[in-house]
Amino acid sequence: MSKLTSEQWVELTKKTVEQYNEHKLRLGQAYMNSLYDVNKDLYTEITATENDPYYDNNKLIDFIHFLNQ
Repeated sequence: MSKLTSEQWVELTKKTVEQYNEHKLRLGQAYMNSLYDVNKDLYTEITATENDPYYDNNKLIDFIHFLNQ
């Protein structure tokens, strides 16, 4: 069961693409910034954990798995 609704996933994806393309952020940064806009509680829950991809794109798979738990 996903921690995000279908609508939130769409919003997260759109915002991530915008962040990535317009602001030239790394993908992990773009995802985290977008998650903050979409669901602040989840953003807070994942920040500074092993699933936080903000500083390390290698954690993106763990980030997606976390959101899909």
